[in-house]
Formats: sequence, C-alpha cells, structure tokens
Amino acid sequence: MISADRIVLGGLCEGIWPPDARTDSWLNRPMRQGLGLDLPERRIGLSAHDFVQAASAAELFLTRARKQSGVETIASRFVQRLAAVAGDNDWLEATANGERYLRWARALEEAEREAPAQPPHPMPPVSARPRRFSMSDMRDLTRDPYSIYARKILRLQKLDAIDEEPGAADRGTLLHDILSSFAEQHPRELPASALDDLIAIGREAFAPMESYPAAFAIWWPRFERAAKWFVDEERERRGKIAAIHSEVNGSLEIGTGDERFTLTARADRVEVNKDGSIAVLDFKTGTLPTYKEAILGFEPQLLLEAAIAREGGFAGIPRDAKLAAVGPIKISGGQPPGEFKLFELSNRGDFKAVSEPRNIAGDDHLDLAAGHALDGARKLLEKYAQEKTAYPFAPRVQWQKDYNDYEHLARFMEWSEGGE
Repeated sequence: MISADRIVLGGLCEGIWPPDARTDSWLNRPMRQGLGLDLPERRIGLSAHDFVQAASAAELFLTRARKQSGVETIASRFVQRLAAVAGDNDWLEATANGERYLRWARALEEAEREAPAQPPHPMPPVSARPRRFSMSDMRDLTRDPYSIYARKILRLQKLDAIDEEPGAADRGTLLHDILSSFAEQHPRELPASALDDLIAIGREAFAPMESYPAAFAIWWPRFERAAKWFVDEERERRGKIAAIHSEVNGSLEIGTGDERFTLTARADRVEVNKDGSIAVLDFKTGTLPTYKEAILGFEPQLLLEAAIAREGGFAGIPRDAKLAAVGPIKISGGQPPGEFKLFELSNRGDFKAVSEPRNIAGDDHLDLAAGHALDGARKLLEKYAQEKTAYPFAPRVQWQKDYNDYEHLARFMEWSEGGE
C-alpha cells in the first residue's frame, strides 16, 4: 500500500464505479450459493471499500463525466451518499473549490477567437507610387491593382521555373517576332514568294523549338496553316496601305498640374493608309479582347495605343490621324486559322447598355472611344496617386485574370473563404 497527499478518483459514474452487478447465464444466484461462490453484489462492497480507503487522503478530487457516448450519466452512489452525509453547506463548498479547476480545463479547450483574415489593402506613400505605366500595367491597374503594388512598388518578380516547357506566352512571342520580320522584309506590296518567305522566317524562328518535340509537333503545323491565311489576307489589304510600323515603341505624358504620368506602349502593328487614316492592330494567339472590354477599361491596350498614336506618341505616325480600324487579329492556325476581330459598334449603334460614354457612335466611334480611354486612364492614374487610395487584390471578381503571379503573396486562399 502507498499513501499520497493528493488523490484523484475518476469514473465515479453508476455502472463504472461501482460496476453493474452482472448476472451469469451459466450460474444463477441459487447455483452460486449452492457452490459457495460469492454473489455479484459482493463486488459492489469491495468497490465501496476501495472508495473509502482512497477518499481518506488529505486532498481529494472526485471526478466523473457528465456524458458518455452522448448520453447523460448518473453520479456514483458513493458520491451521492457522500453528498448526503456531508450536508448542503460542506458539499457546496467542496463543489465550489472544484469549479476553479473546471474553469482551468475549459480555458485550455477554448481557443481565443481569431478574426477572419481580410483582403490586403496596401496604401504606400505617394513618393513610392509609380509614374510610368505600360499597357499591361493599365490593364492590371483596373483588374488587379495589387499586382501593380507587388511588381512596381515592392519590385517582386516571378522567377522562371527550372526546365520549364514552352507555353502559350512563348508561342505568342514567336509569332510576334515572325510577323514583325515579315513586315520589315516586305513593307509594301507582297511578291509572289511571300508565303515561302514567311515560312522561311518561321522555320528559322522555330528552330530552337525542335528541342521540345511535343510542342513543336503541334505549333509548327498550326503556324503553316496560319501563314497561308495571313498572306492571303495581306494581299487583299496591302493595296490601301502606305506604310507599316511593326513592334513600334511609343509613349505619351498625361495628367494635370503636378500629377504627370507616362504611358508606354509597344504596338504590334500600326498601319498608315494611303488616305492618311491609321489602323492599330494587335496579334493574338489566344482569347481576344472585345470592344466592350476595351470601352470599360478592362482591356485598354488597343484603345490606349490608338490614343497615343493620335497624340503623336509613335514616331512616323501622323498626329490626329483618323482611326480607320482598331482591334485584334487572331492567328491560331486552328479552324479557322485566323480571324480579324476589329472593334465595331453593336447593332444598337452605341454602348448605352454597357458603359458610361453614350456619345460613342457614328463613323468616328473609334476616335471617340480612344479619347474616352485616354480620359479614363488619366482619371485612374490620378486616383492611384492619392495616398489614401489602396491597391486591392482583384476587386472585381468577374474581371479577375486567368492567372495571378501574386495570389500567394496576397494570401488569397486565407481570406477568400472566411473573409469579406
């Protein structure tokens, strides 16, 4: 036997301490008596003896579970008897002492309530905010201002993956380089060998891709189909074109007062027609931007490039030239291999249903739309030049980008479920 200053007695529920008196299906009570065996109730007496011996310690803790397997339990008959013998005052004092330990136990289980994570709203000082914006920057400033904060203020750039396979962006870059070289080689009328020349330029550009046979096996046949379509289209259009400017850099300073900003652009293609008008075009291999998206500012590249061209921001492009065409050209090599998707008015003749500028209509709708895009860019840049303007992460769910290099930095998965 050992003695202890502090004893903790647990499981003081009926059926546990004392255990239930079980009947024996083989030996009933009379048979047990006849054989001289103890009756089941003797175990209860032994349990009572053990309880009394253990409960005689200097400091005693009596514990039990209020529920077992989801069912309310009954206090052991020993505890009930002890409460009756002790009297109300002494028993209430004992249970009050035990309540202190219960509070400690509850405190261990109750975690401090944490407020749900919130979307980031960084507000850097005005001195740290950028003043120079590319066309893709302007798109991001509308769709996902946080990416501007991360890329241009924090100067965080995504690292290229090791041994990364070529992707859609690489294919787009190849196509732009090929078409730019073709335009430089044949700036005016196309010769009879135009298709062969374009294929030869493409074969040279695609040479490094032979190291990636899976991509090359898909991309090269698509390019050959696209090349034939492109040359056929070019033959029809070249007659009215006076000059072609490919991959041309331009810039324009905008703003009011001390708030000055520089827009920079690299236009895929700007055509100067023989009648003095111009066409601003962009080659695409994937999803094409719509006129509606451009008007609303979510795909501002082409309209802003058109505005820069009209303001004389591109060398060799006449200032205030009328816009004859603005829009993307899809060159996929699929079915169909290519497609002109020039910006055109809707059947209603205006954009009253989708945007604020209700005066964008008529034959000069492209000039009006370009001016509207430039005004919108100016207002947007002036807004983000204010110190109290935050850079939120993808504030418009329906206009989120298909991919986002800074989603992890913004801890998107933490607050997108439980935050606002």
